[in-house]
Amino acid sequence: MLKKSYKSQLVKFQGKFMITDTKIVFEVNEIGARIYDLCNGKNSVEDIANKLSNKYKIGYDEALKDINDYLSELEELQLIVKE
Repeated sequence: MLKKSYKSQLVKFQGKFMITDTKIVFEVNEIGARIYDLCNGKNSVEDIANKLSNKYKIGYDEALKDINDYLSELEELQLIVKE
């Protein structure tokens, strides 16, 4: 399971989504914001891929690959952590 880092948060400012920690801010699109939001300690990567593939009508395998790539970046930036 994945969850947000204790020091990071999702904010919406002037119609844009941003993930921030105590030092940096990353602007993300709606899908990036949704993926981050789903990192709540309850959803697996597969759960997230299933939810987004259904919502955005894309293939599960494509969603899973893209989500894994995105989550790897968030983890590297210490914005999420694996449990």
